[in-house]
Amino acid sequence: MSQRINISVPDELYEKMQAFKDRLNISKLCQSVIHRAITIEELRDQTSEEIDRLAGSFKKEREEYGQAFREEGFKDGTRDAFRCDFQWMYTIWTHRDAESPEKLCEMGSTKDTREKVENEQLETGLDFFLCFDHVKDLYFKGWLEGFLDVWERVSQKMNLGDHY
Repeated sequence: MSQRINISVPDELYEKMQAFKDRLNISKLCQSVIHRAITIEELRDQTSEEIDRLAGSFKKEREEYGQAFREEGFKDGTRDAFRCDFQWMYTIWTHRDAESPEKLCEMGSTKDTREKVENEQLETGLDFFLCFDHVKDLYFKGWLEGFLDVWERVSQKMNLGDHY
């Protein structure tokens, strides 16, 4: 048994269809297109569990790579903190909530660190991922965490607390 359906087409297409209606079986064409679209949707449904698994795997991989960039940033931030003076370290600390980690890294990093980041020569060996902004953000957050970790530990030894 067949069911009848109505479809709408733009006027321009309708006019073109009229010119070829004796050569085209519009009903059969529509059936064919609908059948192909349904077949594709059925195939998509069959792979949905695999898509979920793959997405979960990629998410885990992305998080691991992100952690590698954050750790490298922490290491560089720590190293840069040991190369600056008290006034500059305090300046970075006082701007920690007002400026982005990227801006603070630009302000407080050594020339070597700035060149490394500008030239995208991080040690992770995962340079491909640097094209994703979130990866650089993780590096800068790690850098700030490392830098501020040194400040916090030094300020504790100096009994500075939260103020200078």
